[in-house]
Amino acid sequence: MTFEEGVIRTEAFQDIDLCTSSRNLLELAFNLYNNYEGDSKTTVLDMFYGLDEQNFQVAMGAIKYRCS
Repeated sequence: MTFEEGVIRTEAFQDIDLCTSSRNLLELAFNLYNNYEGDSKTTVLDMFYGLDEQNFQVAMGAIKYRCS
């Protein structure tokens, strides 16, 4: 990611082997930062699918922070 340009460099994101919940949280963070849709056009509902309670709370906190 480059803050100067305000863009996310997704090429590195695609090369990393992440578990589903980590990938979903990262995609949610990208989406909240600049409305990133990803290559698969993942929806917010898809991002929440499979999150455990702790990661769900992290996601909700990020959304609350972004909306304030």
